[in-house]
Amino acid sequence: MSLNWKEIDCILSELPLVNSRVQQVIQGAYHSITLELYHPEKGRWRCYISLAQQTVRMHELTFPRTMERVKLQRFAQLLRSHIVGARIGEAVQLGNDRIVRIILERGGEELLLYIRLWGGAGNIILCSRDGTILDACFRRPKRGEVSGEHFNPEPVLSGSGNGTYEVRPRIPGSSFNEQIDREYWNRELSDRCRRLSQRIRTLLDDQEARLLSKLHTLEQQQLTQDGSRTRELADLLASNIHLVKSGDTRIEVHDFYHDNTPVIIPLDGRLEPGAQVEAYYRRASREKRALEHHREEGDAAIRDLREIRHQRADLLNEEGTLEERIARMQSFLAAEAPARRRAAEPKEIPGLQFRSGIHRILVGRTARDNEELLRRHTRGNDWWLHARDYPGAYVFIKGVAGKSVPLETLLDAAVLALYYSKGRQGGKGDIYCTQVKYLRRVKHGKPGQVIPTQEKNLSVHLEPERLERLLGGTREA
Repeated sequence: MSLNWKEIDCILSELPLVNSRVQQVIQGAYHSITLELYHPEKGRWRCYISLAQQTVRMHELTFPRTMERVKLQRFAQLLRSHIVGARIGEAVQLGNDRIVRIILERGGEELLLYIRLWGGAGNIILCSRDGTILDACFRRPKRGEVSGEHFNPEPVLSGSGNGTYEVRPRIPGSSFNEQIDREYWNRELSDRCRRLSQRIRTLLDDQEARLLSKLHTLEQQQLTQDGSRTRELADLLASNIHLVKSGDTRIEVHDFYHDNTPVIIPLDGRLEPGAQVEAYYRRASREKRALEHHREEGDAAIRDLREIRHQRADLLNEEGTLEERIARMQSFLAAEAPARRRAAEPKEIPGLQFRSGIHRILVGRTARDNEELLRRHTRGNDWWLHARDYPGAYVFIKGVAGKSVPLETLLDAAVLALYYSKGRQGGKGDIYCTQVKYLRRVKHGKPGQVIPTQEKNLSVHLEPERLERLLGGTREA
């Protein structure tokens, strides 16, 4: 709560304001001003004025503390230019209305500094000797508290000091200034600690939610893509290869892994029987490697989750003083800030960019481009295309919220994938196509190396008209 008029009188009675000289004006926060003063008998001391709602006050700073500092604001700059070097000739409370008037003398000129300590409308107003306002900490036109207006506090004096206000219980062995300084400082520390705790809790809760979501996704992928069933189908197909004919798209065999129950194995009608078996074994190997990658990612996510929970327990516990808890939390947030800034910074997109209708197509020309696009410029629902059986560029179709990718855009991207590959000379080829979320990184693989799953196959030709349209809109990213 704010100070009442009797408490302000107690504070003023203890302060050596008269004959003190203003040495410096410090802006500790947007709502506070600190006057550094020198008194011939007391020496250097500091008078703190806060206009923060609910904690409006004025008192001496009686103990060392780390205070916030902000960029010097307009009013603080004005005070520096007008009152630094001035001697205080008078400091009184006007009546019982919580308005302190300080008369400042410098170079034969007098200035009036009014400090209004009202809980809902605190202000500091600097006036010339005749009451003309030079400026105010908070400009309030409706009250006439703007430069050039005349400030006269006398009409607002309520004279309401009828004895109903009392000075809060005194702490033995300390001055009233010391008591008020410590009381409000502890309140500010508590508020600061609460705000920091909330920031950290929000930050860590967000990180934990993302990791839990990632773990759930990885668990689902491990259940559906462990490779064991694909290898069983490959074994069944190899055991019954004599039944497979060229052009077959399916075969029914007895599953000796599951009590010889009949099972239908889908086939690629374009492949020869031996190639069908090899294709299944390759797919099983890819799925096995993908499973290993999922497990590694899951283990890393679990370690990160444990670390987050450990940090939460360490940072949000109530051990130590408020100053120690605040220092601990500020240190953590300072260490996190660079990573958050890097994440928020716009990143230059490598490679080439194209337009196809409302969709944007990204093309990585090198392994480094491919890696950068995968890591920083694509999301799970974006589409990935790559020439089959040939080294070449990764091509991505950026998703548009609420819109599916039309066939023409898919063909545009497929033609670009073939054009920027070693299969370009043949004029036609097959293209892998899947969403980014179905790509699996190769364990210990080269940068950008991935294994596609749930991929589809597109057969395309290098159509001159399509290429001319696309390449005419090419730009280096």
